[in-house]
Amino acid sequence: MSPLICPAGPVSRIPKSTSFRDRQGGFSQASESGRAVRIAREQLNAWAQRGDPVRAWYSFKLVKDALQHESLRGLQCDIYAQGSYANETNIADDSDVDIVLALQSAFYADTNDLPPPETTAYRQAHQPSDITWEAFRELAVPILKHNFVATAHSKCVRVSSGLIRLPADVLICVDFRHYREFEDLGHQQYDEGVLFYVNDRAVINHPKQHIAICGAKDSGTSGMFKKIVRITKNARNRVLDDWPVAMNRKTAPSYFIECLLWNVPDTCYLPDLGDAYQAVIDWLTTNRGNLAELTCPNGMNTLFGTGPDTSWNEQGAHTLIDALHHQLWSG
Repeated sequence: MSPLICPAGPVSRIPKSTSFRDRQGGFSQASESGRAVRIAREQLNAWAQRGDPVRAWYSFKLVKDALQHESLRGLQCDIYAQGSYANETNIADDSDVDIVLALQSAFYADTNDLPPPETTAYRQAHQPSDITWEAFRELAVPILKHNFVATAHSKCVRVSSGLIRLPADVLICVDFRHYREFEDLGHQQYDEGVLFYVNDRAVINHPKQHIAICGAKDSGTSGMFKKIVRITKNARNRVLDDWPVAMNRKTAPSYFIECLLWNVPDTCYLPDLGDAYQAVIDWLTTNRGNLAELTCPNGMNTLFGTGPDTSWNEQGAHTLIDALHHQLWSG
């Protein structure tokens, strides 16, 4: 796919859950077999809290200001946060902030779903550009290195300095559009995303859709979705501390935990934290054999696969679910 300059125009079976009973300041819950949940109410309340967002905001502002101050050849760019801080699922142990630097002056397009007449209309309305992802990255990386201690990796540029309170991972990418309809610039429909390369393989992500759709999930569950995500991430970290042989951080990255829990039905996100967390873990345990059917929140990527943008595997999810279930019921 070649980048294209866009003329001015509009871009346009949940297990039955018994309720928790308070017992001497904590709580326990009997399962159908009479076992008791091993996580105290106070612990769940603590795990549900969001980590301090100020440090991430400060790091984001420093990086954004530096990029806006320096010359990017007059190119139009969008700089925004993604990941747990942007999605308000960050916890105290989160150690960095994710930032997107997306080129908007040009974009990559997928027009394969357009019928021939609309493909022709699209080509007549756009002109090819000589700006590529590689060229844009070569322009942006030196700016980051001039202002910070920056190390370029295959996917992101890791940025740190004495002033940045949290290191930042900067994703340098180009806007991407998957066209569904194109009559003219005033009548077009497409799915927005970003495109970048990892080891010469194109990767397409949809960070803005992820944030918006997860936000809708949180609203639809009266704020319980993001709380349970934070509880699960903290529970994952506790597993790493208590049973390091069982798994490591690569087994269950935070982004994939968020995607996994997005697939859990809203009916599991009950008003009580304890009830909700148990219902979520029970649903995942009951449905662990059907994980291959799950998708990412954007609805365009599968949760599991071999591609660079779907790099989680079912075994990692099984390990996480089994560990969390054991932790919940056995301590």
